[in-house]
Amino acid sequence: MKFDAYVLKRTKELGLSRTAYLKTFSEKSEISLQTLQNIARGARMGNYPKAQKVSEATDGEVTIQDLCQKE
Repeated sequence: MKFDAYVLKRTKELGLSRTAYLKTFSEKSEISLQTLQNIARGARMGNYPKAQKVSEATDGEVTIQDLCQKE
């Protein structure tokens, strides 16, 4: 699953704005809000350890490959 689809799903489930959810996710994953906003807009991650943290914070719903691979 792409990160933007994951964020959309979670914001609907939790009734939060995208920014509010990403702030919470940022604290959980220890990844900056700016980085999360960029990947939610479709940017690819080039840093494997950061991609791994994001993937782990989604409980594997978003894979490292989803985060790093170009379309």
